[in-house]
Amino acid sequence: MAKAIKRVGVMLFVVAIICLMAVGVLLGNNAIKINSYLNGGNAEENYAANNIATIADKSYTLTGSCSQMATKWNEAVKYSIDNSGANVIVSLGNNWIAQSDSTYTTSFGTANFAQGDSDLNCGRILVPVGANITLDLNGKTINRALTTNVSHGSVILVRGVLNLVDTKYNSALVSSLDSVDKINNATIGKITGGKTGVERYENGSAITIDGGTLSMYGGVIYNNNHRSVASHSGAIGLGNHGVLNLYNGLITFNTSQTAFSAIAEQRGSTMNLYGGVIRNNTTYSNYGGASAAVGAYPIVNDYPLSKINLGASIQIYDNYVNTNNASAIREKNLVLSDCESADKIIHLLEPMIKDGVGATYVGISNFRTDNLFIDNYAEMANGSYANRFFFSDDKTLK
Repeated sequence: MAKAIKRVGVMLFVVAIICLMAVGVLLGNNAIKINSYLNGGNAEENYAANNIATIADKSYTLTGSCSQMATKWNEAVKYSIDNSGANVIVSLGNNWIAQSDSTYTTSFGTANFAQGDSDLNCGRILVPVGANITLDLNGKTINRALTTNVSHGSVILVRGVLNLVDTKYNSALVSSLDSVDKINNATIGKITGGKTGVERYENGSAITIDGGTLSMYGGVIYNNNHRSVASHSGAIGLGNHGVLNLYNGLITFNTSQTAFSAIAEQRGSTMNLYGGVIRNNTTYSNYGGASAAVGAYPIVNDYPLSKINLGASIQIYDNYVNTNNASAIREKNLVLSDCESADKIIHLLEPMIKDGVGATYVGISNFRTDNLFIDNYAEMANGSYANRFFFSDDKTLK
């Protein structure tokens, strides 16, 4: 009898070890998958991602209620900060929907990083200074769930480093997502529900980059709105030397009441648009001629000029300005309204044809007839005419 009990105990111990090893393999595979994702292992879906060498130090999965997910997020962020900005993978195990809040209307939870910017989350998901987070949407949705525009109504505030990935991202699926209903029903990572109010310099209604760096490799940013006097974007906004690296993803069906409906930069920030698709975003007023889907504001308060840098796979098309007058609806994609001097023009990041393919398709507004609008075209064009990659939003121009 004693031998039988001993034998059963040994067997249970072995089974337990095997289970633990299996869990470790699963967690390890998840980290390996995302590291491969960031390092170009899925090159078709993650253009130029091999430029990033990210090795995760630790990984977390967010599940449960909104508050439970916030607690785990805070734990991941704190680990990164406490370990000198170690990269941490955070994967969504279920949708993260902001809950009703008496102060911020809706909120993802309270930051508890015990440092100076913890009070800046204002209901948003915060990536604070010193944090380095790789967020895998994993086919799930992050939704601020606002029905009215409020101050600080964006979804995510980036002051550190955020690598945004979606391991369920599929380019073939993305090409078919031509309505909000289709996006709602698609198994793909999404960021939605941001509605910013009237404050200036809040930048983006989905993601505000305030001095931090966002590198986006996948996911859909859609159905966000800004209503402000200026200095906003319906989706991603950059300020205070912030950096956006867009490698892939879809930015669509975002709206703005002034200025830019998809991406706006100001205050010395930099946008590097290597790839991805920006389409079907709408501005509902003509703000000083600068209204469009993508653009940069002029110099503000002695900050250096913001730059617009384009790669070989970026697509910006079918974005519109609508002044509630059917005859005035017009396509406006990337605006060059503040580019009267030579240092306010587009810069190409790389050769426009790679591996025999040139996928760039960008509409340009406000052409200047007396100056070039790209400073290094001859160097990067592979001998091709500009109309292979760019078109005029003014259909009377060629």
